[in-house]
Amino acid sequence: MKFSIIYEAQMVDTSRANEAQSFRTWSTSRLGRRDGFDCIWSVEHHCLTQYAHLSAPESFLAFVAGRTTRIHVGHGVVCLPFKMNHPIKVAERVATLDLLSRGRLHFGVGKGVRSKNRRLRHQA
Repeated sequence: MKFSIIYEAQMVDTSRANEAQSFRTWSTSRLGRRDGFDCIWSVEHHCLTQYAHLSAPESFLAFVAGRTTRIHVGHGVVCLPFKMNHPIKVAERVATLDLLSRGRLHFGVGKGVRSKNRRLRHQA
């Protein structure tokens, strides 16, 4: 049986200082203890307040891959609408991360989710 953990960088205090501390604390405590997880997943979210402060998951996953030798890293998911991420640029970033992690990358894509209200505001 394999176990994974997903990191979304959720926080109540969204100050810059707390956001930076959240990343440092999580990465130091989780990676330092080697909790026995087989894969660490990360999300891609943009413009959210207290939920999922990870707009650049490749940076986080590259950090994890560089600090570990066994743990796999995974995207869950990369948003692929052309207005968000161009597929060729995503392929380049993913290929680089796969090389840096020595083949330990898991990769998923999705269309992303937008609320109906947000979509209407953009059209107005």
